[in-house]
Amino acid sequence: MRSNLVSALMVLLILSGTSLLSSEAAPTRGEETGFFSSVQIFRSARSLSGGIGIGDVDDDGRNEVVICDFEGNVVMLKETAPGEFQSTKIWEDPRKGASVQGLLDLYVGNVLLDRPGVEILVGGYSRNLTVIYHTGSGFESSVIYVSPYQIFNIAVGEFDPASPGEEIFLASFEMGATDASADRMLRMLSRSGTEFVSREFELPDTPKAVEVADIDPSVPGTEVWVTTSGRREIDGGPESGLYQVTLDGNVVERYKDPERLIANVKAGDLWSGNPGNELITVDFGGWCKVMWIKDGELEVQEIFRATSKTGDTALLEGLIVGDFNPRLPGVEALTTGYYNDVTQIAEVGGEMIDDLIWATDVEDPFLELAGLAIGDFSEIRPGSEIALASRQGWVQLIYFELDGIDLDADDEVVEMPDGSTKEFYVTVVPRGYIRGSVSFSVEGGEGLEFTFPPNVMITSHDPFQVLVEVEADFGDGEARSVPFRLLATSGAYSAEMDMMVDIKLPGSISLGTSYIVMYPELGISREVEVTLTGLDEVELSIEAPEGLTAASSQVLKRGVPDKLIVVAEKDAQPGTYPVTVSGAVSGEVLAQSVLLVKVTGLSEDVSVKIEMVSQDRYRVTSDYKGGRLDVPVDVAVFVGKNMQDTRSVLLDPLVPVVFEFDYRGKTDQMVKVTFSGPSGEVGYSVEPGVVYATGGERGIPVGILILVIVVIIIVAVLIFYGLSRMKPASGEDESLIGIGRPTRYGSGRTEPERRGPARDRYAGRSGEEARGGRGRDPFKKA
Repeated sequence: MRSNLVSALMVLLILSGTSLLSSEAAPTRGEETGFFSSVQIFRSARSLSGGIGIGDVDDDGRNEVVICDFEGNVVMLKETAPGEFQSTKIWEDPRKGASVQGLLDLYVGNVLLDRPGVEILVGGYSRNLTVIYHTGSGFESSVIYVSPYQIFNIAVGEFDPASPGEEIFLASFEMGATDASADRMLRMLSRSGTEFVSREFELPDTPKAVEVADIDPSVPGTEVWVTTSGRREIDGGPESGLYQVTLDGNVVERYKDPERLIANVKAGDLWSGNPGNELITVDFGGWCKVMWIKDGELEVQEIFRATSKTGDTALLEGLIVGDFNPRLPGVEALTTGYYNDVTQIAEVGGEMIDDLIWATDVEDPFLELAGLAIGDFSEIRPGSEIALASRQGWVQLIYFELDGIDLDADDEVVEMPDGSTKEFYVTVVPRGYIRGSVSFSVEGGEGLEFTFPPNVMITSHDPFQVLVEVEADFGDGEARSVPFRLLATSGAYSAEMDMMVDIKLPGSISLGTSYIVMYPELGISREVEVTLTGLDEVELSIEAPEGLTAASSQVLKRGVPDKLIVVAEKDAQPGTYPVTVSGAVSGEVLAQSVLLVKVTGLSEDVSVKIEMVSQDRYRVTSDYKGGRLDVPVDVAVFVGKNMQDTRSVLLDPLVPVVFEFDYRGKTDQMVKVTFSGPSGEVGYSVEPGVVYATGGERGIPVGILILVIVVIIIVAVLIFYGLSRMKPASGEDESLIGIGRPTRYGSGRTEPERRGPARDRYAGRSGEEARGGRGRDPFKKA
């Protein structure tokens, strides 16, 4: 079935739908070739098994992808927009979380004959064969069979004409089973009314994969084809067989592989050289083989042997047959496994050829791609697509696309002023493997001149950008929109894109103010509103002198005010400086405005005075002569170290800042007024004067006044003492005059001597305290 090298290369071109011809020799429009593309439609942290199917499982008239995983979940993937899918968990195994869990295989088809539409069959470690079906309120399930062994593979097909509908076949195994305890039965479920009854077919070894198909022309109807997994008696190495099972219970070995496991088997009319269907098998030695029966004997043709990126033999397991390549008649086969690729097997020119249609870009040489399904489940293109499930938890949508080129641009509207030149980029996207030069042209665009780069070549399937230049020179000062169509042609392939040039009038940038004052010591920033008129959008650039920092958004749009933020550095020198704000379109400045910034110190613009308004009440007034400062400044008044008042103010030449406070201190105190920025750090302070203990004019200093009072008290005491020493007049009671002398009271008790210091010291204390007894220590603080 192999042809010579030249013929093989030619059929490969047709098979894969790719063209290695130059664009000048490319096929005509009726003979375009194509290629396979893909998009990822699902990703999960859970490991997916090989169970994957396609069908209208939710009865909405459109097909969905259904997958199962090793944690016992069944998930539906539904397309919500072209190439965008929503995942929904529709069922989970009731045994989820048990020591034995996980689903291994899944089938979508008409299982329950008493209801319309399709259902989902799942099986795995739990031994339950469960059917899942959609109702008006969601999904429900029922167990239709309990296997004595764990369910590994599910196949469905018409086998028993006497039984209604198709029969279900189960290949089972048991984790940890020995050779003696291994399951060697192929089980068939057929309908009996609303129930399912089982029948067993005994095999020499454990069944692995099952297919129902009419392969043998000598047998009426269909046969069941089963691969087995066994061990050699001599050394215990792996061996496998392909067995034909007929309805009468006859089991015949048709093929033996003494070295490796035949992992999967499928059937279909793949090759015109044999009337009827053929079998296709894949094995753990990397071989893909096509088999058919001729004159009662099984013929075997090796198609290819898979290898990994490291060159090692790759295990093949995933296998499906269906019509997925619209460039080829009939059906094709796909296989994948532990080598990161998906390979197509199909007939071209009478030969069975293998061809790579898709590969992952991961570095893992043993990435396992386990499940494949074919069906029409996406709006990306008409016809069938391929769903690929990976053990790593993701699902890929693979679809066929015709060769060609597409055009794309970040913005299909080019804005520019009249009398200017504008450059813009167009992206050329090759589809497939076309090669050769690309020519560009324009339809429409009256009054515009276009320039394209010469010798643009397509050298790979990667997109690339082309720089286009357009010049506008209408000269009438009017705004206008000029539509045009950009065309790209490469041989028989062409693409077009509708675009427009908008001619704009000159614009202007307006600032909320043209002059601001900055005080570096305060560390504050000023905001100035920036507004664009005339143009729709400009790129802003700002020029500021040394010591000033000014910034705004990179893009300014018409009708959307922005803010220009200006900051004066600590070391900014006094003076008045321009900050230039420019707006450009395609690098050409079309609008500009200037902001004048005066850099100065608060000592230049702030004056503070203090005055007495009444006895012990003072007023501090701060006058500001700069331009209004619309950023809050914290102003605080201190007398000595004590703060009398503080507030946050906006410095305004028309609104003085006034503080009033009372002061009754014991000594003269200096008043200090501080000015602080947002950081709280004092940027400027001033001392306007002193406040005193009493109000009115200053008068006698407090120290002298105290001295005078002390002298008066001493003189008064001396006078009083001198008078007390004078003898009383005759008849006067002497006891009423002396100090410390006994004074008799009516009861005969005498009052102790009153010693001035002692009395002052213990005044108001109890007797115990006065005597220094067990009472409170008079020198101890309360």
